[in-house]
Amino acid sequence: AHPKGKPDQMSPTRAAVPSALLLLVPLALMNRLRRAVASPRRVILLTLASVGAVCVAFSPWNQSPLAFLPAPFLVWAAFTESMYTVHLQAVTASVLASVLTFLGGGPFAHPDGVLTTENLLQLYALSLVAMTLAISALRNERRRSETQQAAFQSLVTEAFSRTKNGFAVLQENLDRSIAVVDINPVAAAVLAGQLAQHHAGAWTVIPHSDLDNTLTRARSGLPVAAEWRAEVDGVQRAFEVTATSSRRAEIGQVFLVDAQDLTDMREQQRELQQRLERERQTAQALRDANQEKDDFVASVTHELRTPLTSILGYAEELDEVLDGAEKEFVVTIRRNANRLLELVNNVLTLSGRAQTHAPSGPRVPCDLGRFILDAVQDSEHERRAKEMGIDIHVDGRVLVSAIPAELTRILSNILSNALKFSPRNGTITIRARREDNHAKLTVEDEGVGISESEIDRLFDPFYRSPSATRAGIAGTGLGLTIVRDLITNLNGTIHLTPREPHGTRVTITLPAHEPVS
Repeated sequence: AHPKGKPDQMSPTRAAVPSALLLLVPLALMNRLRRAVASPRRVILLTLASVGAVCVAFSPWNQSPLAFLPAPFLVWAAFTESMYTVHLQAVTASVLASVLTFLGGGPFAHPDGVLTTENLLQLYALSLVAMTLAISALRNERRRSETQQAAFQSLVTEAFSRTKNGFAVLQENLDRSIAVVDINPVAAAVLAGQLAQHHAGAWTVIPHSDLDNTLTRARSGLPVAAEWRAEVDGVQRAFEVTATSSRRAEIGQVFLVDAQDLTDMREQQRELQQRLERERQTAQALRDANQEKDDFVASVTHELRTPLTSILGYAEELDEVLDGAEKEFVVTIRRNANRLLELVNNVLTLSGRAQTHAPSGPRVPCDLGRFILDAVQDSEHERRAKEMGIDIHVDGRVLVSAIPAELTRILSNILSNALKFSPRNGTITIRARREDNHAKLTVEDEGVGISESEIDRLFDPFYRSPSATRAGIAGTGLGLTIVRDLITNLNGTIHLTPREPHGTRVTITLPAHEPVS
């Protein structure tokens, strides 16, 4: 044993340098952990307690092995304080232990073994620092996790409370009653009349209430939905309440109730229905107005056709008994009366088809070549007046399935247009042939032609191309409209294209007649 006094083989400088490196380096790495955790009063009390314990354990008047007497206070500090604070306390305890040991106190001042006082102090400082840092690090990590979890739970709770929809979690008790585990304000308002509060403050579902019956049906595991109305924030609102259930071994039977606010959607549906009803009424008013227009046009044209027929009849009688200049007057009267009668017939045809949308008779096999010749013969007067030629090319006998009166009208209108728009001494070319299960008819003229921008509008009622208007060509703009409708009703097609170097090509396809075998 060594005599009391200053410890042997002890150099304060040698003991301080390694210890300082060991204890102070972690402080530089812990700046981010200085956030206060414990109250200042607790920090002061634990610091004083640990310093007092070091003074007792390393007092020059104490040689007992009480070196770890400060450990309980430092452990307590590690659990309750920040890592930075508890490390400062551990450093303070180690430095104070070294000073008191240098003064000859404590169990390390006069070692008996291989280890020197310097070694023992360094091991002691390392033990205190390692113990406090390990405990403090674990506690700090847990504290941070708890803080994050609390923040997340706060966000979930806030969203749970602020949502426009209602949510409630209910659990079945041992006595078969159903208690509310959690509920947001919207669900509380929706289910207000379905819950009762006990004296202990717990809310339970009222037996045999609508909610109780809904939850009973939801025990099968399938969602059960019903529409309820409730007053929320002073406004009556509609909700779709859906209840689902699940059974878990650790918590028993659990019910989830979702109350989705349908008020805005119902309001949007009502507004949509009102708009649709207004649009339906507007459409009906337009149909009625269009019907009145068609009725008026039909009535007027019927009234016009009667006197026109009489005029034409008397004109024909005069044509047979007059001659010279008077006969030319009668020819002019007949020509213009026929033009007016054609206009009346076109208007009647267009009006009648707009109302019926149906063919005017049965379909029969029609020899397309013969109908072409008849149309050419009917237009002989116009052809001679303009000294025009008509070339007809028909490949064999081409039979089409059509209504004779409508086919005649189609060919007459197409040929009449070609004659009107062709120049004097021009030529019209007509071709017809069978292609697979349809017949193809083309009519080409040498007139002013059409532009690409006009093609889509040529079939609009009463539309006349600017070139025809500038050239002063007579017409009503109804011929192609009627032709298109007649061809469509025969399941055919019609296309107009420019013809090089000038003129127009009309291409018509009609279903070919298939003889029954």
